[in-house]
Amino acid sequence: MKKSIMLFTAFLLMFSTTVLTAKDTLLQPAAVVNLVRPQMISIQQVNETYEEYRQNMQRQGQQIQETREDILEVLIENELLIQGARQFGVTVSDQEIQSELNEQRRSVEQQLGQNLNDQQFTQILDQYFGKTLEGFRQEIRNKILVEKYVLRAKRAMIENVSAPTQQEIRTVYRQNATNFINPEMTNIRHIFVDNRNKSDQDALEKINRALNRLQSGEKSFSELVLEISEDEATKFSGGELGWLAINDSDRSQMLGGNFFDSVFALNTGDVSEVIESNAGYHVVEVLEHRDPRVLGLDDPINPSTRTTVSQYISNQMYVQRQSEAFNRAINELVKELKAEADIRILL
Repeated sequence: MKKSIMLFTAFLLMFSTTVLTAKDTLLQPAAVVNLVRPQMISIQQVNETYEEYRQNMQRQGQQIQETREDILEVLIENELLIQGARQFGVTVSDQEIQSELNEQRRSVEQQLGQNLNDQQFTQILDQYFGKTLEGFRQEIRNKILVEKYVLRAKRAMIENVSAPTQQEIRTVYRQNATNFINPEMTNIRHIFVDNRNKSDQDALEKINRALNRLQSGEKSFSELVLEISEDEATKFSGGELGWLAINDSDRSQMLGGNFFDSVFALNTGDVSEVIESNAGYHVVEVLEHRDPRVLGLDDPINPSTRTTVSQYISNQMYVQRQSEAFNRAINELVKELKAEADIRILL
């Protein structure tokens, strides 16, 4: 099924006996959809949506397969679903829209590795997606509206999805066993002194004093974490940073290659000398070090979770089946709505 692109703008139909300009032509209708009300889809909408699709495909390095006629069909189906949802009595609250908007914003912030204020987020929407904030909110409204409609109108079709059998899970595992591998990993805790808000000499002296007190037995590692460490996120959990994977390029870039090299040179139970990172100085204790391993069906997918490979495969298969059922439900709804609606193609 073609992926729906939620770009919708209402235009007032006006007729004139004068010669049409190029701008007037763009505002001419490509189609009119009437289920509960007549709604025009303009030539401009088709062109803008096609251009957005074309640019997305180019960014992903994929070939352009859809034509403008295909895009018009998608816009018609979108409008049918929106009108069908309203006919069905589906509504969307401002709170639902804001919640989804916040989630989208967090996703962008994670990709950029920084928090965004309202102005920055609005600029990114315009620069990278060609959208205004209000236009993006309208897309979110329509997306939620259609999802709620499909889930209500075709509930049985989506809910009656069978869970994968153990035999199916084993088959998928055998076909993809080489993908279920944990890289070399190490579980660490640390005493940390930040050198970004003080002189480097002061930071280095502070961490060296902590290391001397640890090596002399004056204080335990946990005691020094509480007394000395400047990592507020781990200070009250024993300084535990959790598991690091040797191929985690994001954290390696954040902490620095020197930090990763030094930590992965240590074995279980080892306590490091002072290690410098991009953020400051650390004394690290290795709680557990693991060599690379191929995972079996009953193994956790990584040391930080109880989810086994078998459970992971089962969940992925079930989600895939639900997605396929959702798409079938949309196709069935669109077919029913087309039989009921008055659709006029004017190109």
